[in-house]
Amino acid sequence: MRTLDRDKLPPHQERLLRSAQEASVAAHCPHSGFSVGAALLLETPDGERVVTGTNYETSNYNSICAEKAALSRAYTEHSWQDGGRVVRPRVLAVAVYCQSGGSAQQPCGDCRQALFDINPNMQVISAAGPRRGLHDPRASITTVRELLPHGFELLTRERGQDARIEDSDALMDYIVHLPRPDAMVKDRQHRQQLLEGVRHLLLVGSPRRARRVATMAHERFGALHTADEACFCDLTVPGRDETGREYAVYVVTMPDKTKIAVASHGIGPAGAEIILSELPAAIAVAQGGQAPHIAGIIRAGTRGTLSRVPLGCVALSTSTCNEHLDRLDANPAWLDRLRNAAKTQMGMEVIPEHEIEPRGEDDWPQDPTKLLIEGLGASVPFFWAAQGRPLYRPQVPLTDGAAAVERRARAQLLENWRRQGVRWVEMEDYTVHRIAAHCGYPCATVGAVIAHRQRADGVFQLDYSKEALSRSLRSSCRSTSDAPPKSCSARRRSNSTYMIRRCVLKLRSKLVPDVTIALLVPMTFGSK
Repeated sequence: MRTLDRDKLPPHQERLLRSAQEASVAAHCPHSGFSVGAALLLETPDGERVVTGTNYETSNYNSICAEKAALSRAYTEHSWQDGGRVVRPRVLAVAVYCQSGGSAQQPCGDCRQALFDINPNMQVISAAGPRRGLHDPRASITTVRELLPHGFELLTRERGQDARIEDSDALMDYIVHLPRPDAMVKDRQHRQQLLEGVRHLLLVGSPRRARRVATMAHERFGALHTADEACFCDLTVPGRDETGREYAVYVVTMPDKTKIAVASHGIGPAGAEIILSELPAAIAVAQGGQAPHIAGIIRAGTRGTLSRVPLGCVALSTSTCNEHLDRLDANPAWLDRLRNAAKTQMGMEVIPEHEIEPRGEDDWPQDPTKLLIEGLGASVPFFWAAQGRPLYRPQVPLTDGAAAVERRARAQLLENWRRQGVRWVEMEDYTVHRIAAHCGYPCATVGAVIAHRQRADGVFQLDYSKEALSRSLRSSCRSTSDAPPKSCSARRRSNSTYMIRRCVLKLRSKLVPDVTIALLVPMTFGSK
């Protein structure tokens, strides 16, 4: 939605809004005193036409909105016959003017649905007169779809028949991005047997991370297969790359025969949706059509934070929300599993959310990788939005005012999340929780914190904190008895973006495997 002065409106929009303003004078509103006029821009065989309407109130408060009055008049006056068929005019835009609105008012919910039924992409131009001494004379421009993003839609009828989809309803048709059992070229029988009996799903972002988890499970937990033997599909492994897709699936078989499918979903919610739909379908195919029994899902991935927690700690999302703050809670039983595994198996300190703020800068342990910190997480659909930076557009210079406006909008979004108690920011958790809840899978999400999205002085930052990254990296090196990487000393001599990126990559390689190890252990509990 855009807001701008009326004198900056395009001429055709200003004319339409003026028609609505003139119509509002004739409104019949003895009870509310809220005079509304609406004007529709129509496309007819005789060219473009403008039709107006006003609201009409009755003594029993059964009122007619101005938008619906204009729609009724438009269809009555401008429909025509074509071979016995009634043809309606196309509605291109609607203007709404409220004489005493105070500021631009949008159509009510019922009118939004009525407009959505006709043309969800039509423009909506709104403005208003003063209300009790308050007045914002600017106009707003939006679309019906933006005002009603999830409008109700009936299946359309065409040629007297209901719209329908031809669907074979075959289980195999659900598998598109993963290898289909009938298309596997090498080791078909072994790879199908890998999927049989999988009960736990561990979702990670990078395909390399999926292979790394399978390697560590074999070397450190005694899993029965090497990474090569556990590979169901991976673009980088010959003979496991039939689909040419970026999704990697490894099946870890623990010593007690518990099977954990470690699957990469890439970056963004779409990949998570694909994995959570196709992988259970592939398991069902491998089991001869028998539906899988998924005992639990855990997603592990890196994330930023809006709290002053040390980088390198592990974030446990007790709840997660989308960019609109619609919230989903993690499964309580799986949260307890992760807490218990962190304490008993990993020797970590579990910090509830209410204990975060009282801690000062010096109250955190020297090794942040031994911390499991709870809190609310938020997922955003775009990587650039999660970092608060504007989307790069070649035609808009980075120093241009438009980029600055977008940057301020992103900062305001992050500030709103912070006020609502959001601590972790990433991209896929909400989608994983939503699909898991829809399918009845218990679910929880964790991740290594690798970036502060807000500095100590309250300013939101787009990039990684150089000092914090270096400090966390040195702590991680000490905790794993490794020599400090050269990039740490090099960073002190250089502030270049290249060196910071090297620190980020090394930090990820040190911390993320430890996170995934912490997940493998609790998923073996109660597996029988």
